[in-house]
Amino acid sequence: MSEDTGLTPAEMRLRGLAEAQAGDGLWPVDADGESVLLHELRVHRIELEMQNDELRAALERVEEVQARFQSLFESAPIGYLCLDAEWAIREANSIAADMLGIDRDSLIGRPVTSLVVADDQDAFHLHRRSFAGAMSQHVTELRLRTPGGGHTPVRLDTVRAEDIINGISYHVAITDMAEQYGALDALRRSEEWHRTVLEAALDGFLQTDHAGRLMKVNRALEQMTGYGRHELLTMRYRDLLPNDSDGAELLRRMARKAGERFEATFRRKDGSLVDVEASLQYEAVGGGRLVGFIHDVTERKRLDALRSDGRRLESIGRLAGGVAHDFNNMLGIILGRLELAIEQLPADQPIVRDLLQAQQAARHSATLTRDLLAFARQEAVAPQVTDLNEITAGMADMLRSMLGEQIALEIRPATEPWPVRVDLTQMSQVLMNLCINGRDAIKGVGAITIETSNVILTEADCAGTPGHTPGEHAALTVRDTGCGIAPEALARMFEPFFTTKGVGEGTGLGLAQVYGAATQSGGIVRAESVEGKGTTVHVFLPRAVGEATPVAAPEPSERPLGRGETVLLVEDEKGLLTTCRRFLTPLGYDVMSASSPAEALALSEAYGGSIDLLLTDVVMPEMDGAELADRLVAARPGLRRLFMSGYTAEALGSRLLRDNATLLPKPFTRDELARAVRTALDATVPSG
Repeated sequence: MSEDTGLTPAEMRLRGLAEAQAGDGLWPVDADGESVLLHELRVHRIELEMQNDELRAALERVEEVQARFQSLFESAPIGYLCLDAEWAIREANSIAADMLGIDRDSLIGRPVTSLVVADDQDAFHLHRRSFAGAMSQHVTELRLRTPGGGHTPVRLDTVRAEDIINGISYHVAITDMAEQYGALDALRRSEEWHRTVLEAALDGFLQTDHAGRLMKVNRALEQMTGYGRHELLTMRYRDLLPNDSDGAELLRRMARKAGERFEATFRRKDGSLVDVEASLQYEAVGGGRLVGFIHDVTERKRLDALRSDGRRLESIGRLAGGVAHDFNNMLGIILGRLELAIEQLPADQPIVRDLLQAQQAARHSATLTRDLLAFARQEAVAPQVTDLNEITAGMADMLRSMLGEQIALEIRPATEPWPVRVDLTQMSQVLMNLCINGRDAIKGVGAITIETSNVILTEADCAGTPGHTPGEHAALTVRDTGCGIAPEALARMFEPFFTTKGVGEGTGLGLAQVYGAATQSGGIVRAESVEGKGTTVHVFLPRAVGEATPVAAPEPSERPLGRGETVLLVEDEKGLLTTCRRFLTPLGYDVMSASSPAEALALSEAYGGSIDLLLTDVVMPEMDGAELADRLVAARPGLRRLFMSGYTAEALGSRLLRDNATLLPKPFTRDELARAVRTALDATVPSG
């Protein structure tokens, strides 16, 4: 370029040529005499320089973009491959090389198909052929080889590109799916575990959609409702509720109070009802749905009812026992005085007939009192080890005669019955009362079945009977085909004086005596009934340890007499004290009487002679008869003991049972007292 003119050498030559030609008149010049051509050339040069600047700027931007792309290409968290039109690798980032375990330089020029495991070649070719049409992007999942014969699951996101420099090329993003597959597998295992837990759960599970349709249930809900799963999944939640207004209100209340535990009633497929406790959550997602567990509380409510019945009967029993015990003392006085009066009068006197009727009424009252005491588990008994087959067999003929020709009696004895420890008279009365009750429930022709069996009771079976121990029991079952008992009456059937019979047809003490006798022997009574189909009563008695005791021989009819022995008589009821003294004195006994334990101790201490027998009441003020006996025996080692009471030996204390002490039940006759005193005096002197 010339420093004088600012023109390039080429432009100087063109200028010279132009000036020469202008001098010849060939080229026009401007007003300043400069060639127009040269001017145009100068303008063109300036434009070219400007274009060159733009081109350089554009190239710089391209280089910047390429650098940025290369940086992103290398730093991307997933693998990237650039492929040519034949799907050979033209470029790969380090992530792709690390993922495949192959050096990057070794990847260049290698066909992608060589990296795909044999079993996934078809999937890769389908992915490749998808670009034969108009598709410019496609995704597939397959496995790529890794060194050592392994493989890794990946997702290929492929985009087809085309430009004037490279022609057709493919850009592949490789995502390692091992972690995702692991998470999905863990999620699948978690879902399977939760499904297993739900299926194994003892409580029912349900999940509904926003409309209350059951979407998920478990096996426990099937068993609880009686519906199959396929049936439940076509139902709404409200279909399980009874057809009453309470069901709809219950559903609304559940939706209002999320997480509330509440009790409800479900209707089973067979129409029966099951009491449940629901713990449901109301979720607002998807328009609102219910999800949660349903716990069957039917058995719990039944056991609660049994416990409540047991507590009520216990309370009634304590009341009845207290009244009956006091009444027994009065009956003892009445019967004793009547017996003494009748003996002192000529048999042909008209008043004797009246006294005999009064005596009969008093004895009937004593029977009712014994029933009350049996219900209260306070009746004096003489238990022995026997089996229920012996009791039923011994009463079979009498029961058939009592039932009459229209009622068939079937006895089904156990093959090898377990022994029980019971009072034979008491258990015979139990069997009699159950058969009488069944007979009265049968109108016309019917049947009564007596069955004995061996059963093992569980904790649930013993619920409602405080202190009763589960285990081996002998069962006495009496089943009738009578009219049955309504549910409200069934709950009260063992209460004293409760009866469904008409006025004058029963005292209401028969089943109370059954209940008391069974529980007094450590057993349980259960009843079940369906109106119109009959009633079944089960008496479960604990299995006894030891051999069966032979039935005692009948007592002699003659009244045994005394031989001048001294009897210390202790009774806090003065009327009964006088009666007993008047019974014993004519029999040849020397009777010392005391109305309290303190008075008895004082008499014993002051008396210098021998005392052969202590005849004492058990329940008294100051101290009981067992303690009194211990204190007297300590001072008089040879003293024999005979206790009398209206309470049971069990109710009176374990010491009476432990010492095998003789217990005379109140009220008693003169003959019964005479035999008991003679037996006690003739027995071996107790030790300690």
